[in-house]
Amino acid sequence: MNIVIATLGPYLRSSIARQLELGPYYLIVDTHAGKMNVFPHPVQFQAECSPTGLLEHLLRFEPEVILAGSFSTEVRQALLDQRILLRQANGRACDALDYCVDMAARELTALTL
Repeated sequence: MNIVIATLGPYLRSSIARQLELGPYYLIVDTHAGKMNVFPHPVQFQAECSPTGLLEHLLRFEPEVILAGSFSTEVRQALLDQRILLRQANGRACDALDYCVDMAARELTALTL
């Protein structure tokens, strides 16, 4: 499962950003391969980036879930047809990731029973 987490720092112990577009970093976690990539927000390179432009960058990683403190109406509308689960989360990225993976495992177990 590919999960994108909007964070305030480039590591799993950092706090989740209060809104998707406001995160200075995006952690892209592949839970099956056990790998993580860090994607800095384009504005850190002094490049303008609209919310939809940011989403285009993030969608290259084919996320199934996106975690952030909140999502603007523009982001929700842009992702309406993408079949990506948007989850609001607070606290540390590692805790939200653990919860998300645990919930996915429970759903898979329920489907196989």
